[in-house]
Amino acid sequence: MFRLTRQERRLVAFILVAFLTGLGIKHWRETRETEAAVAEIAPAP
Repeated sequence: MFRLTRQERRLVAFILVAFLTGLGIKHWRETRETEAAVAEIAPAP
């Protein structure tokens, strides 16, 4: 096995956090209701 230096571990951790944050934001944007989405669903008066 190989051993990572402290700097390499920090880099891997940063990449994982960035990836998970991106997934979280993507999920949040897909599931939240926006005014435009509600306007498309609601019938026009």
